[in-house]
Amino acid sequence: MGPQTGNVHWGLERSECRRLSRLDALLNRTYQNKMRSLPPKDRLSLRNSQRVWLARLNESCWLGNDAKILDEATSDCFAAEVQKRVSQLQQY
Repeated sequence: MGPQTGNVHWGLERSECRRLSRLDALLNRTYQNKMRSLPPKDRLSLRNSQRVWLARLNESCWLGNDAKILDEATSDCFAAEVQKRVSQLQQY
């Protein structure tokens, strides 16, 4: 049996779901690595800035409280914002 095609969760293609999952994993790894590399006094600041960023992400990409990606526009917004945040975290 070959790979399944077509829409999956919330109307996105399976390949798009995989791309978003990879970006989300990259964001998490980058954040965790940065947290481990910081002195304890700076970890609280990073954690707070991440929380603010997440709240803004939900608002700016129209994710809502349930953080669901419902369509291509939301997916593109999420991907762009996550890529920017990864860059910010790497420079933090």
